[in-house]
Amino acid sequence: MVLWLPYAREGLSGSADDGTRLDCLLEYTYAGLTWLIDGKPPTLFGFLKKHGVPLPTRWADQDPLWRGGPVSPLAKYVRMHLGRDAAFWCSKMLSLAAIEESLIGDLEERLLCLLAGPRAEWEALRQEGIADEFCSQLQARYAEAGELASDPDA
Repeated sequence: MVLWLPYAREGLSGSADDGTRLDCLLEYTYAGLTWLIDGKPPTLFGFLKKHGVPLPTRWADQDPLWRGGPVSPLAKYVRMHLGRDAAFWCSKMLSLAAIEESLIGDLEERLLCLLAGPRAEWEALRQEGIADEFCSQLQARYAEAGELASDPDA
């Protein structure tokens, strides 16, 4: 039987942040087995790498992909393309620029929408969870985007 517990093993002796009592699961701290990939705790990056997805080999290129956990660019990319086939996943190297480009879509079109209605488009980007990626792409191609979050009209 496989049981996935959405809590850290160390946290099973107390209560969760949401107030859920976890002491009834304490025996799994000692009796349960931890799922490992090649002897390491599972990560999205490790899972994709194990399944042949082309990923950067240098740590400096890998770090920005997974930094942020569930809200990292890599996690957003995977959620966006979850139903795609193996050919899609193996077709291109997943660099930060490629992921951001996929998440944002046509940067010029997004920029035109932002210029036409700054507050509405900025809110749409925030709702989609891609505001950081938009700023990164904007900064890489055009200009500094540091003030965009605080004042989209500027």
